[in-house]
This record gives sequence, structure tokens and C-alpha cells, in this order.
Amino acid sequence: MKKTTQLFLAVAAMATIVFASCSGGANEPKAVVKAFFEKLSKKDVDGAAKHATASSKSTLDMMKKGLEMADKMPKESKEKDPAEEFKNMEFGEARISGDTAYVPVGKKGEKMSDIPLVKEDGKWKVDFSMGTLMKMGNDEKDAEGVNDMENLNSDSVNQELNRMTDSITQQLDSKTPKE
Repeated sequence: MKKTTQLFLAVAAMATIVFASCSGGANEPKAVVKAFFEKLSKKDVDGAAKHATASSKSTLDMMKKGLEMADKMPKESKEKDPAEEFKNMEFGEARISGDTAYVPVGKKGEKMSDIPLVKEDGKWKVDFSMGTLMKMGNDEKDAEGVNDMENLNSDSVNQELNRMTDSITQQLDSKTPKE
């Protein structure tokens, strides 16, 4: 009887471990980044936002506006669909250190970039905030031996994005038939 009880407890413990590891897969950093990019490739920015940090909201809102505006542009003025950039991505293995993780992401045959994740409310979330994107851009430029972004700050980035948005809006207004 004692051996049967021990065997039962051992099987129950193993089942618990297997169940926990299987159920945690959806919240593993690599799975979260994949889901995030899959949503972006389908222009589902709201769906992608569910996999992103709260501080990523403003960046994703700007991206959503940009995608919506690109869809409204006449076909002849479009070079290519911006959502195409998020398709056919490859994902490396996550490196986890405490509440921070990095997952290498890139297009096949191209250099991969580390996408940062942080734990937010106990779940892994992609850090797609403007500050993180600027840091990634700076790190990439530094790796290439170019550091012309030293005077770049969030105000100048926001001003440039607003200028670009205004320019696209004016182009759309001038090409839209008046009623």
C-alpha cells in the first residue's frame, strides 16, 4: 500500500509539472513575440497591443493611424503594404534575465534584432514603446559605427511623426475627389 501511494504521488507530481509547462507556453517570451508580429502582419494593431506593455500604447496608436492612412492612399502612390514588414519573420531563442527577456527577430537572411519583453502583471509583454524603439535604433547605429542620432529625443521624433502624418493627410486630401 505504501508503494502504491508513493507511486501515485510521483505520477501526480509529474502530471502537475507536465501540465504547468504546457499551459505556460502561451506566455513564453518567444510565443508572445510571435503572436505580436502575427497580429501586426494582419494589421490587427489592437490585437498586437494585447501582447505589448502599457507604455507601448502611444507607439501602437501611431502605427495604427499610419496603417489606416496607408490603406486610404491611391494604389498607384503606394510602394508596398507597410504590414508586409511584419510577415515571414524568424524568431531566435529567448534570453531571460529576471523580469526582462530578449527574443531575436528578423527576416530570413537578414540581421536579427533583439526585441525586448518585460513582465507586466505576471505576463510577458513586448516593450514596443518609443523609448525602446529609439534605443534599439541607436544600438543598431552604434553597431554600424554610425552615431548621428545623439541629438534625437522623443520630442523631435514626435514632431517628425506629426510632420509626416500632416504630409500624408495633405496628399490624401489633394487626391480625394471633392463631393
